[in-house]
Amino acid sequence: MEIKKNPEANLEKYKTMFLSIGLVISILALVWAFNWSTSSAKNTINLDQGVEEEDMVEITRQDLKEPPPPPKQEQQQQQTVEVINIIDNNEDINDDTEFDLEFDENEEINLENTQEEEEDQIFIYVKNMPEFPGGVLALKRYIATHVVYPAVARENGIEGTVFLRFEVTKTGAIGKVELQKGVDPLLDQEAIKVIKSLPRFKPGEQNGKKVSVWYSIPVTFKLN
Repeated sequence: MEIKKNPEANLEKYKTMFLSIGLVISILALVWAFNWSTSSAKNTINLDQGVEEEDMVEITRQDLKEPPPPPKQEQQQQQTVEVINIIDNNEDINDDTEFDLEFDENEEINLENTQEEEEDQIFIYVKNMPEFPGGVLALKRYIATHVVYPAVARENGIEGTVFLRFEVTKTGAIGKVELQKGVDPLLDQEAIKVIKSLPRFKPGEQNGKKVSVWYSIPVTFKLN
């Protein structure tokens, strides 16, 4: 018996058509893939070319130099002497230094002027400072020989350093006396009393003129 094929089931006649369609689809896929790859590469190249190199500024840490300090202004210093020790040891001190303690009794003193006069400026430091007759050592000897250790202070064991400053006027005389740091009223008053009794200094000078100047001195009271 002869087997007959159903004409509707015969696919041989469509074989060529299917191959053609597949070939066309493959070609289109290749073309599309090629175009996409080329476009992506161009975009990448354009992006790379669009970045321009700029000059790089190197930032480094530099040690900043501190500005030099402003020039120090010349500090004014008060005339001072070394500490004078007043020792209660009942020893005699030989001192041959002569002091001029005389004053002119005929010197007129104006007591009628009731108007308040402007006080002269008292300098702290001048070019030519006041000088005691015989120098600083003579000043120390004078104070040491004229100070009397108060009996009550001695009995109570009171000792210490009294810091004073006094004015040497333009005439060389002793003017104001100020207590800067005291120890005990007995010692303070004794030191002030002796300072007020000092003979005339050679006055200080500034710009060729005699002026009043502050003079500082520490006096130490010490018991043996």
